[in-house]
Amino acid sequence: MKKLALAAILALMTTGCATSQNSGFVFIEHFSQQRKLSAAVSQIEKGNVVAAANTLAELSAERGVAGVTDEALFRLSLLQLKAAGDKDYLQSQQTLERLHKEYPKSPWATQSAQLLDLVNAANEQRHQNRNLRASNQQLTKENQSLAKENKELRQTMEQLKHMDLQLEQKTKP
Repeated sequence: MKKLALAAILALMTTGCATSQNSGFVFIEHFSQQRKLSAAVSQIEKGNVVAAANTLAELSAERGVAGVTDEALFRLSLLQLKAAGDKDYLQSQQTLERLHKEYPKSPWATQSAQLLDLVNAANEQRHQNRNLRASNQQLTKENQSLAKENKELRQTMEQLKHMDLQLEQKTKP
């Protein structure tokens, strides 16, 4: 009887260890990523944006942990927007799209829905502006070419008028 009870306790302990090791690993991973996220937020608060962006990018590349990775993606997208300046917001757009794809029920995804719409619209607007600038440059070149032709035609007309006047004077007795 004692041997049976001891075997049952040993079996339960062994099963418990296997289960707790797996959940322990998840807990350790969550804790580790939470510390990295806290470090990144601290770096942002200190104004060290480049280091914070690097930490957040590294954190986003790791295995996803809900409640950590989604916040890291959101904060990273904001830093990417700030760093983009006058450039395209494509990198931030991709980060926000990843946030919405991988963590659709996250409060960070909910908060960033309008931001994603604005970033998409801004990228589309920048693309259209680039196309319009290129068209404008082409039209300016064509306009300059036409102005040059117009000037040459005026000069030719003036020469023809002058020649016509000379011919009239020569034909009159």
